[in-house]
Amino acid sequence: MFGIGGTEFIVLVIILAVLIGPEQIPSIVRHVQKFIKEITKARSDFQQSVRQDETLRSLKDTVDEVKRGVRQQVDDVTAGVRADLKKLEEVIAEHEEKEEKNDDSSK
Repeated sequence: MFGIGGTEFIVLVIILAVLIGPEQIPSIVRHVQKFIKEITKARSDFQQSVRQDETLRSLKDTVDEVKRGVRQQVDDVTAGVRADLKKLEEVIAEHEEKEEKNDDSSK
């Protein structure tokens, strides 16, 4: 942890014992442990948040892709229906013309 070897750690403990007194070391160690625990939790929360953001972004991309596909299908169906309506209108117009001719010729 922090790139400190065993010998360096022992030297730091001895220096701390001399500077702050041996009775204060357990209290300081507890505070340092608590601080490290809080930092670790914050890092974990941040990583989880990033993963959730990536998941949401991926989900949004998927929804957008599906939306484009549905929109394209709707456009295709609409074009087909319009073409069929145009043909139907032409057939109706032809039929009406034939009826008018039949009515004119029968008079």
